[in-house]
Amino acid sequence: MLRQLGNYDANQAQGYHHGHGGYYPGHGTHQGHGGYYPSQVGYHHGHGGYYPTQVGYHHGHGGYYPGHGYHHGHTGYYPGHGVHHGHTGYYPGHGVHHGHTGYYPGHGIHHGHGTVHTNQG
Repeated sequence: MLRQLGNYDANQAQGYHHGHGGYYPGHGTHQGHGGYYPSQVGYHHGHGGYYPTQVGYHHGHGGYYPGHGYHHGHTGYYPGHGVHHGHTGYYPGHGVHHGHTGYYPGHGIHHGHGTVHTNQG
């Protein structure tokens, strides 16, 4: 089942987050602990929520809800387009899923383990 998106706090533009901690910049690097909430391009490595709107790369553990992007790791991933590599639910419009768990796109390729529910492809 699709999880409801929680707090969606996309206020920033670009950035790089590695580690744990609150990170709310326009651009920059953060090392620490916590949430990471950009709006355009970003890279999150570590643990914690990651909620951008456009393009992003998530590696690690935590929610990841972009418009487009690449997810590698463990947790929910709900983009419009993108690639998912890892473990957990993945519910895009188009994309490729590599890993383990449910995958519910409109079009795409599923590689790994889990149910596949597609409209096409």
